[in-house]
Amino acid sequence: VDGTIFKSSLAEKVVDACVDAKVFPSEPFNQVYANKRRWQISNNEGLYQVYMHRLVDTFVNQIAGVEVDRFSQVTTSMLEQHIVRKFGFPRKLMQSLRATHYLLAISASPDILVEPFVQDLGVEASYGSRFEVQDGRFTGQADSVGDKAAILRRLVDESVAIQAGSVAMGDTFGDIPMLEYAANPVMFNASKTLTNYGSEFGWIRVNEVKDQITALQWNGDAGLYVECS
Repeated sequence: VDGTIFKSSLAEKVVDACVDAKVFPSEPFNQVYANKRRWQISNNEGLYQVYMHRLVDTFVNQIAGVEVDRFSQVTTSMLEQHIVRKFGFPRKLMQSLRATHYLLAISASPDILVEPFVQDLGVEASYGSRFEVQDGRFTGQADSVGDKAAILRRLVDESVAIQAGSVAMGDTFGDIPMLEYAANPVMFNASKTLTNYGSEFGWIRVNEVKDQITALQWNGDAGLYVECS
């Protein structure tokens, strides 16, 4: 979802909203934002992963004891502001597959954000990190969404979906197992490491910048991606 459907990160936006609303104190996130600045300066995927892991870890720590109703208030307002910030290509792709495919969204972001964010896309199931609740408050215990490819394999094993004709879309190196499992992997606005890996197998790459959508295929002779004819 993050970076493929949403033009940002749900986890990042909910942290910003919770800090602004004083649901979370700002101090624990100072190092997180320092990591973000280092990534923005270098534009290095490794530093981005460090930043996101630190962000999620701090989010999990701070959510302990927060009232579910208060959190829902803040996140509902945040989602209303960002619900339209979806890339055009994924929306068109999902619309074209809706009649023939089982559509699902998988994200490391909290499931309580993922589900409402994708509900207008005809998604039949969504998966995200799950947060334990007791007596109306979050406990701080969380279960990661885990291996995205494992979710796909389980759905196939349970005869919910089939692998033949399947399509998967990802943007970072961590999506490789999921893309490898799908019959038709699509790299969308892909990082350099994912692009380099996918080029070995001729995976399609799609770039979307503003209102321009460009599909690229690997040209082995030229050693680069060229626009699909």
